[in-house]
Amino acid sequence: HVALDVDKYLQEKGRNTNLKDWQFCQIVDALRILFVDIVASPWSAEYPWDERKSQAITLPETHPTIARQPIDNDIQSAQTGSTIDSVISLFPDVFDALIRQIRVRNYSIRTEQGYTALAFPLIPLI
Repeated sequence: HVALDVDKYLQEKGRNTNLKDWQFCQIVDALRILFVDIVASPWSAEYPWDERKSQAITLPETHPTIARQPIDNDIQSAQTGSTIDSVISLFPDVFDALIRQIRVRNYSIRTEQGYTALAFPLIPLI
């Protein structure tokens, strides 16, 4: 269904941190004009265009979905001075790869924090 494709496209655009609120609203308006006025798709008259535009808000840098540091600092900042530092120093590439995969797959910051926090106690210290 085309409406689902529009939703997916808008979600993808909404995750673009370089896109300003007004730019996102322009995208929604352009799609509305295309599908309602030009193509006259039956589904488009019922699509929540205004609701999508109202979702265009810039999140603060501390918001959990975007509050990410560079990979090198993520794990170390969690519990500096603990046994985690020892594990990280033994397996830095493993933890970098873990975080990289979580981010490539677009998992939430909470998932990232959960996986990295869970990984630490599971690795025995040598």
